[in-house]
Amino acid sequence: MERRYSSSWALPRRNAVDPPEETIGENERLLALCSYAPVICLLPYLLDEGKSSYLSFHARQGFLLFCLEVLAGALFFIPLLGPPLALVMLIVLLITALWSVNYAAQKKCRSIPFLSPPIEEQVQ
Repeated sequence: MERRYSSSWALPRRNAVDPPEETIGENERLLALCSYAPVICLLPYLLDEGKSSYLSFHARQGFLLFCLEVLAGALFFIPLLGPPLALVMLIVLLITALWSVNYAAQKKCRSIPFLSPPIEEQVQ
């Protein structure tokens, strides 16, 4: 028996429209990659000044991951359940950052599922 799923089961592909690769320079691509480094994620905010939608997209996501990494670091100070929960959270955030770096290196914009869409709705 073949099982079919409706399209509502699929994750929404927000920001699936990528900018043309010719419009993205090497400096923008490198800054987009830096967006996912924990402390350096603030650098694209300072250097972009809203010129590139590609760079501002990755800078927003990188800053969101950085805030969650700080939160995970704060969880280490909660006795008993804090350290294991923080460790799991940091591993998930590391995998998410590597996933995002992969797309930034390919000059693509993909939202982090279940994380970016609620934040993007608040920003717009």
